[in-house]
Amino acid sequence: LPGLKTGDVKEIEVKYDKEYPDEVFAGAELKYKCTVKAVKERILPEMNDAFAKSTGQAETALELKIKIRERLTRQKTDDRNRGFKHQVIEQMAEKNQVPLPNSIVQEYLDNVIENFKKQYGEGDDFKEDEVRKNYQPMAETNLRWNMLLHQLAKQEKIEVLSSDTENLINRVAENYKTTPEK
Repeated sequence: LPGLKTGDVKEIEVKYDKEYPDEVFAGAELKYKCTVKAVKERILPEMNDAFAKSTGQAETALELKIKIRERLTRQKTDDRNRGFKHQVIEQMAEKNQVPLPNSIVQEYLDNVIENFKKQYGEGDDFKEDEVRKNYQPMAETNLRWNMLLHQLAKQEKIEVLSSDTENLINRVAENYKTTPEK
């Protein structure tokens, strides 16, 4: 409702798609009478050294901008790498159809169900069978990848060094803005 002020009234027309999920509105053309109750504007603080200091992340605006740019670049790189890793996992699992015992797949799915229940609860719309069915391909892919990864590590004699563990702990601590000890 651009350009309107508090108290202004405007009629708008909405055309709902025939595939709209709510059958009452699917394919309908409705008119709505809108009354502007209030107009609010969010005023952002000025980007200056005082603001940068107040964030606790930098002393100057320039330093804050550089840190934000670095974080966004790192996130973008991490997202891209996660995408590549996911593609590799999918392809490896697809090309190496290692037989999986049904009990392992069911145990994996049991854990998925438990996580769902903890996170979302068991509402009336929770359908355990559907969740199991939808997550079974992911379970099989992840389990195959896990088996392949361990076999590759054994075959290539890859070992986790204490420095690797320390580096991971330091990265996690940095991400959560805490000390490695915590």
